[in-house]
Amino acid sequence: MAKRNGIEQKKIDCIIKIIDYWLDYQQLIRRIPGLSVGIIHKDKIIFKKGYGNSNLESNTKTTNETLYRIASISKLFTAISIMQLVETEKIHLDDNITKYLPWLKSKNKITLRQLLTHSSGINRDGDTPHWINDNFPEIEKIKKHVSEGAITYEPIERFKYSNLGYTLLGKVIEEVTGTTYKDYVKKNILQKIGLKDTFVDIEDNVEEKLATGYGRDMPGFKRDKFKNPSTKSMASATGFVSNVNDLCKFMSAQFLTNDLLLKKETKKEMQRIQWIEETGNETITWGIGYEIWKLDDVTLRGHGGVFPGFITQIAFDREKEFGVAILTNSLGSDSFGLANGVFHVIHYILKNFDEFKKNSLKGFDFKKYEGRFYERWCDIEIVEINNSLNFFYPSNNRPLKEIYKLKRKKDNIFVVQTGGNFDYIGEDVLFEFDSSDNLTKVKIGPNTLTPFEDFINKKK
Repeated sequence: MAKRNGIEQKKIDCIIKIIDYWLDYQQLIRRIPGLSVGIIHKDKIIFKKGYGNSNLESNTKTTNETLYRIASISKLFTAISIMQLVETEKIHLDDNITKYLPWLKSKNKITLRQLLTHSSGINRDGDTPHWINDNFPEIEKIKKHVSEGAITYEPIERFKYSNLGYTLLGKVIEEVTGTTYKDYVKKNILQKIGLKDTFVDIEDNVEEKLATGYGRDMPGFKRDKFKNPSTKSMASATGFVSNVNDLCKFMSAQFLTNDLLLKKETKKEMQRIQWIEETGNETITWGIGYEIWKLDDVTLRGHGGVFPGFITQIAFDREKEFGVAILTNSLGSDSFGLANGVFHVIHYILKNFDEFKKNSLKGFDFKKYEGRFYERWCDIEIVEINNSLNFFYPSNNRPLKEIYKLKRKKDNIFVVQTGGNFDYIGEDVLFEFDSSDNLTKVKIGPNTLTPFEDFINKKK
């Protein structure tokens, strides 16, 4: 049986199919202008696609090559650069930052490790309103602000996310290497692993492939459109531009089975929990550069980004060596939730795929039955899994958490075997076809659903 890197190809195909159906629906129902997804397994991109529009006015479609401002995902490039310098013993994690930036005046010892883990106490963004007016500060402005005191909390008093901290780390890289931050990253990361569509900051040659960034979906109003400013001295915290193709390659380099950018031991140090903090209902766990969280019983690592007009997320499962990149071009979209939903599908199918054999049908034309169907209360997605027929609600954040398995009763009549107790479990599902053998109706209990595309065409 065909396998790809230890996983049966039919499982990979099933995962991709369900994710494609689900993301297509999520982009539509959440009114996200444009969304691009990339999924990598080990060192191969197994899925890459765009949904919606990179520009609404010109009706330009998104693709896997569409560029986005990836914002704080930039911090991972900075963290890796710092750790490369640690490996070559040019710097040490617990050094005082004033060793490299003598102009930084503080009564406290602030270490590189503290800056990397957001535990230094330095304030979030300095004293300029760049997130409002798009005018990011030059380094002299940063120096002046830090020299006047930029400490909100004592070091290691609490977790405090800081773009300013990663701005300072960018300056450390420049001071230690004697080159610009951009040139260092280009030589030691981008060129090293072949990231041809990743840029440290906005550049003239990226505009053609860069998605337009839109504001929130405010009822009754057109979305705002945002400019694409240079982040100047803050590029090491939030400036990067990339696409899902490159970010998949970037995530693959984080797996422990290669040393493309860093040694295995260095990556393990970065990816272990360095800081944990419980704040109300939220538990924050952070490594060196990485946010670390649990999805069900699986540990994921990655980082998100928010920039005017863009919300982005990358996440990877280190043990199974899957990585997911979700890039969107609007505020208000939930890239973190979408990435978790994609991983939910991956983990569910890998764990439960063989169970669907119980309802398998030989010689059955599943393609005639698969599709999206509408009724006033909800939409369903009918899908084949391991030669069995099933449906799920694509509006759910975890689409397979409540999967409705169908067992054939006779001809085109099936019985709902699993699902919610408030739903039609145990009742019949009838599929009706027209004279051309097209599926026109799905009756679940007393309710009738019709093809979703027919509903859309009527509304138009």
